[in-house]
Amino acid sequence: MKASSIKLLCAFLVSAFFFADCKTYDSDSNVVRQMSNENQNSKIANIGGDQNQAKDNAEELSQFIKISFETEEVVWKLEPLGKNPNGERSPGPTDAKLTAVLKFKPEDAQKIVEQAATYKPPTETSINVENWFPPELVAKSQESGDETIKGIVYAPNDFAQTPYQNGTLTRIADTNYFILELVTN
Repeated sequence: MKASSIKLLCAFLVSAFFFADCKTYDSDSNVVRQMSNENQNSKIANIGGDQNQAKDNAEELSQFIKISFETEEVVWKLEPLGKNPNGERSPGPTDAKLTAVLKFKPEDAQKIVEQAATYKPPTETSINVENWFPPELVAKSQESGDETIKGIVYAPNDFAQTPYQNGTLTRIADTNYFILELVTN
């Protein structure tokens, strides 16, 4: 095990121990409630060993995001965030990034972009293709010559759910594929 992995694991364990006993008080009834981070912490802790493996289980993905339409294809990864080199808020041991590639039926893809455009105006972008993306998108990126694919960025509101609420939803040009990138808040 690399020294950096050991340090990350130790930092996680110390933080998990510290936050496991955190409590909040409900001001209306003064009832003590345990924080519900324990379940999320265990999900993120389980990604350490298989973070290089993409998953294709839509049901498992639905534990992290909302999926309102049936998918034709799903592949996704959940990765712990490292330290922030820009000096901004540093991610904690339970912060993670979820990246999902979702393919929908054409009529559902259209409904998704129509609704997403009501939250924020869409913008054009280019996305770097990862080697675990579906072969169709990898081939499309190789055609461009710079290993990127063009798409339109939308607000991810209809997919986001606590704690994965910040990010983007990109529809890949000339396809019914979407790339959803969300990070914990």
